Amino acid sequence: STLSDSGMAVRYDGDKKTNVLFVVFG
Repeated sequence: STLSDSGMAVRYDGDKKTNVLFVVFG
């Protein structure tokens, strides 16, 4: 998983898929 520059989006690479998870801080 990689944190984006904004620090809010978490990119998670699955085995066969690439899912984008949005995490809200606060």
